[in-house]
Amino acid sequence: MKRQVILSIESKDSVFKEYRWFWVRSVYDFVPKNNAKACTDYLKGERIFTAANYKEGIPTHQSIPLELDTSYVKAEVLFGESKEKEQNHPLEIAHYLCLDFKKRFYDDEEQNYIHIGFIYEKGGEITKRREDIGFALTLKNARELYFDDSIVQKKYNNFSQKAKKCMVFWFGSYLFGK
Repeated sequence: MKRQVILSIESKDSVFKEYRWFWVRSVYDFVPKNNAKACTDYLKGERIFTAANYKEGIPTHQSIPLELDTSYVKAEVLFGESKEKEQNHPLEIAHYLCLDFKKRFYDDEEQNYIHIGFIYEKGGEITKRREDIGFALTLKNARELYFDDSIVQKKYNNFSQKAKKCMVFWFGSYLFGK
C-alpha cells in the first residue's frame, strides 16, 4: 500500500527560495559518528525529497506529494500505532524533515531551522509557522514524533559539540535509543 504525505508551504512569495538545505528522508537506523561530514550521515535511509530538484525554488500554496518509503524490512525499528491498522504493518517507518533557512532570521542559530520527525498517519497534520517572516510548512497525513537531547546527554557527552548540538543526531539517538 502506498503511503503519501502532502507537503505545502505558505509564504508571501509565490516561490520559496530562502533555504540552504531542505530535505526529507525515511529513517531505517541511526549511526552515531563523532565526526560526521554532514548531519545526514547520522541517519540510514532513503531520501524522499530534496529541494535540489527545484532549481528556481519551491512553489508555494500548492500541494507537493511525497511518496514515503514503505520498505518495512529495511527499518531497524518501526514506530507509532497507525490508526489505519494495516494487516502486516500497524507500525510505521520514521521520517525526518530538515529545513535550513538561507537568511539568518534569528539570533539563536537553532531557530534558523525547522526539524520534524514524523510517521505516516492518514488524516494527521503537522504545521510549523514562523509568523514574523510569514512562513508556514504543513505536512498532511503525518504525525509528529517527539525527540529531545536526553540520550545525547547520557551516552555521547564525549562527542564533539557539532554532534551534540545537531537535532538530526538528537532524533536518531532518541528514537533508536543508541
